Amino acid sequence: DARVSVAAGRIAIESLAGRRERAKGLAGALVERTSAAEVERRLNGIGYRFLSQGEKETAARIFELNTELFPEAFNTWDSLAEAYAALGRVAEAIRNYERTLELNPDNASAKAALERLRAEGAVRPFRP
Repeated sequence: DARVSVAAGRIAIESLAGRRERAKGLAGALVERTSAAEVERRLNGIGYRFLSQGEKETAARIFELNTELFPEAFNTWDSLAEAYAALGRVAEAIRNYERTLELNPDNASAKAALERLRAEGAVRPFRP
């Protein structure tokens, strides 16, 4: 539905403009009209479009919003970890991959990325 895509774009714009609470309010309203899974998926898609265009910091900001909106969705943490890894923010990427694995221990791609990041950065596992 094009209206859902437009609404998700508006959420992203509000967030990127620094109006995070407004973005969260719009997201809540959109969830009521569609579903949490749909809003999460649309925002993730927006984040990946930015990431694919080399706008890594912008993508990370969208993924950060998505983790705030849907903290129990493993995919939001996985996407944020990917953006942080692309930015070279290895310790943050590792923490987010660990979080996604807490939520979904069967996420093979997150396990592989985590092993690769630890091997590349010789970083010890994060312990809160």
